[in-house]
Amino acid sequence: MIANKYSVGQLLGVGQFGSVYSGINEVKQEPVAIKVESKDAPIKLLKQEVTILQYLYSRGSRVTPPVHWFGNFLDYTCLIMPLYDHSLQDCEMTPDIMVACICALEVVHNLEILHCDIKPQNIMIKDGEVFLIDFGLATFNSSPGRPMNKMIGSSKYASYFIHVGGEPLGRRDDLISLGYIYLYKTTNYLQEVESYAKEFEVEVELDKTDLLHPINQHWKRTKELTNVTTCSGIPLRNYFHYCYRLSSPNYDVLKRLFCP
Repeated sequence: MIANKYSVGQLLGVGQFGSVYSGINEVKQEPVAIKVESKDAPIKLLKQEVTILQYLYSRGSRVTPPVHWFGNFLDYTCLIMPLYDHSLQDCEMTPDIMVACICALEVVHNLEILHCDIKPQNIMIKDGEVFLIDFGLATFNSSPGRPMNKMIGSSKYASYFIHVGGEPLGRRDDLISLGYIYLYKTTNYLQEVESYAKEFEVEVELDKTDLLHPINQHWKRTKELTNVTTCSGIPLRNYFHYCYRLSSPNYDVLKRLFCP
C-alpha cells in the first residue's frame, strides 16, 4: 500500500524510463494510474514531469492530469494520477478528435510548455475528452532554446525538424507530431514506412539518438514535406503546409481545417 492509501494493481505498460500500473485509491474507491521509476534509473524523468504537471494544473490546465501523490516507495519513485479510459493508440482518429488534440496543445502551449513527445500513447481519452500525459521530456518554451543535435521523443512521431537538427524545439514540432498521428491512423503511409525502417536497425557505431543514425535519416526522408503531403487528404495536406512553415501558430486556423 503506497502512502497508506493506494493499492497497486496490474501492470499496464513498460516504457524506456519506467513502468505504469493500475491502482485504487482505497479511501475514495477511485481508480488511479501509478507511474514508477527505479531509484537506480540512469535517466530520471519523474521529478521533471511532476514539476511540469503541477505548474500546468496550478495555472488552470484541465487537459493534463493532476498529481495525486509523488514520493518514494520501496526502491522506486512513484507518481500517482488519474487513470484514463484508453489512449489514442486504441481509438479511431476522427476530425473531432484532431480538433480536441489541437485545443489541448493550445492550452499547454499558451502556458509556455512544449510536450516534446506527442504520440498516440500519450494522448488519453476519458468520457469523450482528450488529455495529454507523459511530460517527462517536456520543457518550458520560454527558456533559452538550444539547437537540437540529438533525437528526442519517438523516432516515428518526432517532427521532421528534430531529425534535421540545428534549431531549438518549438510549438510547431508538437503540432507536426500530431499531424503524423493523424497520417498514421488514417492512411497506410507511415505504417508501410515503419516496416521498411526495420532494415535500418543495423549495428553501427552510433547511438540511436544520433541524428546521423540510419534509422533517423530514414525517418527524416520519409517526413519531408513533399512526401507527407503527397499521401495526405486535403485537410491534413493544408495542415502540414501550414505547420512546416510557421513560427507562431494560429490554432483557430488549424482547427478550422478539420471542422470548417
